Amino acid sequence: MHFLPRGFNHGKRPFLYPTEQPSHLLLNNYPKKRTKKGLISLHILTLTTGTINQRKDRRYVGQFVITYADGCKERKTVTDMSRKKCLAKMKKLKEEILLQATEHSEDKPVKDMRKSGAYKASYIYYLLNDWMEEKKHIEGLEEHTLWSHEQRIKHDLKPWFGNLKAKEITTQNIIQLYEYLSKERNLSAETIHKIGAVINNSFKKLCRDGIVAVNPTEHIKLPKIVVEEKKPLTQEEIKLLLDTAKEYNERPTTQTKNIYMFLRLAIVSGCRRGELCGLHWQEVDFKNNTINIKYSLEESGSGKCRLKAPKTDKPRVIAIPADVMQELKEFKKYSSGSVVFRSKLDPDKPQAPSNISRAFEKVRQLADLSHITIHLLRHTHLSILAQNNVDIRTIAQRAGHHNIQTTMRYIHSNSELDQQAAALFSNL
Repeated sequence: MHFLPRGFNHGKRPFLYPTEQPSHLLLNNYPKKRTKKGLISLHILTLTTGTINQRKDRRYVGQFVITYADGCKERKTVTDMSRKKCLAKMKKLKEEILLQATEHSEDKPVKDMRKSGAYKASYIYYLLNDWMEEKKHIEGLEEHTLWSHEQRIKHDLKPWFGNLKAKEITTQNIIQLYEYLSKERNLSAETIHKIGAVINNSFKKLCRDGIVAVNPTEHIKLPKIVVEEKKPLTQEEIKLLLDTAKEYNERPTTQTKNIYMFLRLAIVSGCRRGELCGLHWQEVDFKNNTINIKYSLEESGSGKCRLKAPKTDKPRVIAIPADVMQELKEFKKYSSGSVVFRSKLDPDKPQAPSNISRAFEKVRQLADLSHITIHLLRHTHLSILAQNNVDIRTIAQRAGHHNIQTTMRYIHSNSELDQQAAALFSNL
């Protein structure tokens, strides 16, 4: 039985579980030791420098990660009230581990992953450096997209490919990876397609630059994405959601007091979450009952927020019902500052989209509407317009879609309209 690392996820403790390893990771010639996570090799492949952080109880915590030759990872932790002593403990523990490893192997372990020649020549090093640099500086991808690519490389590709060079990776290696992600990790077909896009795009660049002769991903079939039709909210569900949000706002323990107004405006405008988070009061026209969508608030994986142009890079003006605008005017009395949905700490700083999502999650649970998402409010808005015979160009304009084909995804068949269509031919 062999073990593969699942990797680190949002700071949680990593864990190992049994699975079939590809042949390039099987190293049975080294002694093993039994740990809580299973039987692992004593031959160390890499040893990270480590980090030291201070906890709320003022105690310092030092951590570093060992990667063994069979692909397993193990995290080591030391603690002390003194940062200097914590660093010394971590250094001593590393020396003991390296000494123990060298006693069982003639090969010298690599002390620092970043100084490893094998790592710098690897496919993963190429992805995290050359490929990411091109995506950032030449293609100009958004920060959040770059962060997503980096996470997929570190958590999904790095544990699998290790220090393999690009020219050593075969079609069979990649097929085994997709099977592992699907069967062992239970990742969705859509997620596997995104990981596959990183591999395919990087090998196209490697072929272009003459580093590899053939793209090993060319003839690989990825799992089929099954698109489930999203059902828009009913009138009863909309009322229940808004009533629950209003009740949640009135709770003394509630920190996000703007969730009711946010959801109300999202349903009647069809705006994206980031667009409403980036809305300023100067873009709200109470005289003409409109809002001007000029910006979208983007939040990176590290939690940093920045204003950018909307998704289609084109501002748009959206008409809002008079009664909702009146509610928004009342809401403004209690929301000082330049932004509509302001941060709790700074009135001129917009609230992070993730904070809105957390508040929405609590409202959704209270309303027992576990099947809905915040994006479904936009979907519901566009579906209601289509069901009431609003022309497709107006719907696309409100949604901010360049391509009408994108808008068509939100339009569902309606049995009542179908009957009306059939009635047109009744007298022929």
